[in-house]
Amino acid sequence: MSVPVNEGKSKGGLSTGAKIGIAVGALVLLAVIVLAIIFLLKHPSTTETIRDLFIIVLALESLVIGTLLVVLVYQLIVLTTMLRDDIKPMIESTQETLNTVKGTANFVSERVTKPAIAASSYASGIGRSINVLFQMLPRRRRSTSGPQPDEETAAEQGGLK
Repeated sequence: MSVPVNEGKSKGGLSTGAKIGIAVGALVLLAVIVLAIIFLLKHPSTTETIRDLFIIVLALESLVIGTLLVVLVYQLIVLTTMLRDDIKPMIESTQETLNTVKGTANFVSERVTKPAIAASSYASGIGRSINVLFQMLPRRRRSTSGPQPDEETAAEQGGLK
């Protein structure tokens, strides 16, 4: 027997037990707040002491936050200075290097590669032209006593038939 995956869970994704636990926790928190208010109203001297403690804690927190803001501003100043003094010259140097590489590549392309390709194509064309001319020339027949190549192929074809 298979158990459905959503068994014990509502549409919200929380199980019924979890929802009951959250509700009970909220009720306990509400009860503690009500009891604290009643206690503070019945004991004004204790309320003043707690108020003074909270004021001191907030003042210390303000000092810590102010100090951290000063440190943050200092760090921003250091970062801005580093970007201006260190990284900007490196970027400019990199751009100069890239321009040099681009110029070198263009020079090599114009002065070395294109002439080499042209020379290679001319040499290839001349070689092919010579090859075609030699193929067009009539071939000399051998003056040996053996059969000529045309006679050999005719004899072989005749023998195969």
